[in-house]
Amino acid sequence: MKKKTKIIWLVISLVVFAIIAFIPTPTALTGAGQIALAVTAMALVLWITEAVPYTVSATMIVGLLAVFMGLQPSLEDPTVTIGTKDALRQALSGFATPSLALVAGGLFIAVAMEATGLHKRIAFIVLDKIGTKPQSLVLGVIIVSIILALFVPSATARSGALVPIVLGIVTALKADKKSNLMKMLLVTTVTSISIWNYGIKTAAAQNLLSLQFINDAFNVDVSWIQWLIYGGPLAILMSIALFIIAPRVFKVSEEEYVSDPNAIKKELHELGPVSSNEKKLMVYSLALLVLWSTEQLIHPIDSTTVTLFVFMLMLLPVIGVMGWKEVEKGTSWGTLITFGIGISLGTILLNSGAASWVSENTLGAIGVQHLHPVMMTIVLSIASILIHLGFASATSLASVFMPIVIGLILLNPDPNFNPVGIALLQAFVISFGYILPVNAPQNMLAFGTGGYTAKDLMKVGIPITIVGVALIAILALTYWQWVGLI
Repeated sequence: MKKKTKIIWLVISLVVFAIIAFIPTPTALTGAGQIALAVTAMALVLWITEAVPYTVSATMIVGLLAVFMGLQPSLEDPTVTIGTKDALRQALSGFATPSLALVAGGLFIAVAMEATGLHKRIAFIVLDKIGTKPQSLVLGVIIVSIILALFVPSATARSGALVPIVLGIVTALKADKKSNLMKMLLVTTVTSISIWNYGIKTAAAQNLLSLQFINDAFNVDVSWIQWLIYGGPLAILMSIALFIIAPRVFKVSEEEYVSDPNAIKKELHELGPVSSNEKKLMVYSLALLVLWSTEQLIHPIDSTTVTLFVFMLMLLPVIGVMGWKEVEKGTSWGTLITFGIGISLGTILLNSGAASWVSENTLGAIGVQHLHPVMMTIVLSIASILIHLGFASATSLASVFMPIVIGLILLNPDPNFNPVGIALLQAFVISFGYILPVNAPQNMLAFGTGGYTAKDLMKVGIPITIVGVALIAILALTYWQWVGLI
């Protein structure tokens, strides 16, 4: 996007803010809620158009909330204003949550993977065992994606690890960079990363953001193993669908590349022997996996504390695997800033009543809150997928959509209704960013290589999305009812 166009969208976003902020406050909406909606609308324009970087939009959100919400009547005592100091405290409240700390810990561990090169070794070992036939390579990429999702709690970091490996495989097999082999492997990479975002609790920031809102609204924690029980089957079925669809969409002929099993062995050999830091990181990663999966089963320590404790060990002399300079250089600090502000904005939407007001006057106005839980799940899922087409970040989508979903769920008067289950399923669908390159950072990272086009992604993304909606309906009618989620 040209600089002039970005400036135009920036101006439009501020005009949208001003219009919503200064119109007469609608009935049943608080002044604080109106400002929260105005800031959210501005943020939506900025996020969809990418007129400014996400970190810049985050600072704009903080500044506008602190000033304009601070001048609004207090929710507790309407005769006094909230005050800019309290408003600023609310705007920064997301930085004091366990969810942000877990995302930070996850990004730090991703840095350790890159610093030691362990991610490459895992990938080439799997691909060496699987083979070099087209369908075998697809299976290998999916398996590597699953393994990395267990240990690298960042979709962008996993993409950053896997995409260079895929490029190396294509080069080693002497395939053209515009070949169907390249398209198949890159599209499989980004799609499988998105799929396992919701298969594993710690695999993506938007999961933790959604859980923060669920915990704030319903005072319920979802453990690592509980998330796996609920989301794992959907991710497995979607992976099987991807394994079937991708090779059929991108038909790879034997003439396109040299099917040489020794090519992968050569890549593996060039990594050299396993280093001591790789060995230590293997131990730490397995310890993390065991502690995450046994949370609330054999120990009471939460996932965030476990992650930060293990990260502490990784930094210590002798037993550590990296230094703080590597962490500083390799961490996406902008991601943490955006994530923290996203939590703050969503929490303010909930606490000010703005989310409930929007829910009641949009989806609530057509009676979605009174639908059967299965039908509500399908309708909300389709709405989320359509809205996601305009978003370049699932984290941003979660910060806006999840509070609205929770607000809608709270309107349901049925005592037998499981609000946590419905909200959790929508947390899964937040990661359905399969269709456009701009729908997820991992899509854009791979798209930047020039190895596939937007049309190539849609050829797999649209069928996978349709399969996903169908599976949500089937699991909502069967498995998720059997495990008590619906």
